[in-house]
Amino acid sequence: MARKPLSIPSVNALPAPQSGQAFAWDTKLSGFGVRVSASGKKVYIAQGRVNGRTVRVTIGRADHLTCEQARTLAKARLGEMAAGTDRNREKKLQRVHGVSVATAFAEFRTMRTTNKASTLGLYERYLTGYLADWKGRPWSAITRQMVLDRHRKIGEEHGQRTANNVMRTMRSLLSFCRATYRDPTTSDPLTVENPVRALSDTKAWFKEKGREDHLKPSEIKAWWQAVAAEGDEVQRDYLYGLLLTGLRAMELAALQWKDVSLKDRVITLADTKNGSTHRLPICDWLYATLERRSQGATPFEFVFPATGKAPSKAGHIKWLNRLLARVAATAKVEMQTRHGLRRTFASVGEQLGTNTFTLKRLMNHHSGTSSDITMQYAQLSVEALRKPAERIATRILKCAGELASAEIVPLSSAVA
Repeated sequence: MARKPLSIPSVNALPAPQSGQAFAWDTKLSGFGVRVSASGKKVYIAQGRVNGRTVRVTIGRADHLTCEQARTLAKARLGEMAAGTDRNREKKLQRVHGVSVATAFAEFRTMRTTNKASTLGLYERYLTGYLADWKGRPWSAITRQMVLDRHRKIGEEHGQRTANNVMRTMRSLLSFCRATYRDPTTSDPLTVENPVRALSDTKAWFKEKGREDHLKPSEIKAWWQAVAAEGDEVQRDYLYGLLLTGLRAMELAALQWKDVSLKDRVITLADTKNGSTHRLPICDWLYATLERRSQGATPFEFVFPATGKAPSKAGHIKWLNRLLARVAATAKVEMQTRHGLRRTFASVGEQLGTNTFTLKRLMNHHSGTSSDITMQYAQLSVEALRKPAERIATRILKCAGELASAEIVPLSSAVA
């Protein structure tokens, strides 16, 4: 449209375009105009340049303001632009700066498609349990000092390992925020750094000792008998299965019958911690257990379904923390975690002289170092793993008193 002096009559006479938008610019005030949409809606606007970029702001609807009122407001906006103020950018900045921690975490969960639901659930428990008063705050308002103070407080009240894990979660979330919520004009980060970096800069991370809880060979029999006395049938079968396979707790807990081939004596785990499919031979003792448990089962049923007065909503057996604590007390052993059974399996395998590469394959364990590139090429078949798996299971069963006795050999250390 041509430039013309804008007035109420001239604005009312502006025709609507067939599609899209059309603009009419004022001859009295450069940068003042009217935007007309295909629906006939007319809006006063001001357009100028800020730092070399064209900026257009809305003044108001033509049916709400007179032309002179709009021109006065436009003059003020154009003056702001001349002074370097971009109101559009400021509004967008306010929006991205003001995203709350809770809202950011909801988007974080949606974007992290490769994270397991259990991992994201753990992150949410950390936020809800230890940072609940931060959830309503803007993510950009979290400061280095806030991080240092809360980390110290959690460590004093809930333990140092917990404090570190909570802040690792916060570090991951804030890194996501810095990458996602950026300057809408330049795409630059809105914060200078991730405030959790303060823990590294001040060397405030709590030192963590690697967990080493496991059963010594001399403790396996007492533990085995305590499980038999304290647990129900499903709990016993599950805990014995963990000890005899070295599997991660949730991988065995979520096992379904469709993943078990009794004919081939193989368990197939597709959803593992490191993302690879793990096929594990079934030892003789576990085969007998699974054969008993399979009677009348359907493919999508869990091998170890939830039990007890308040069964897990997941449908399969889960934590067993209280049971493991009772078992430890009855057996007079320190080990009372499910992962301790995985360490016990690894320790027995090491004592038997099992090749490190073979033991890693049995446990589907990657160290994350470049040396593990070899493992991407040298894939041991399930049958190649069957004999070492059976040897380890046999030694454990002998220590448990389920087979002919074995000589008890002290272990030098546990394998994490």
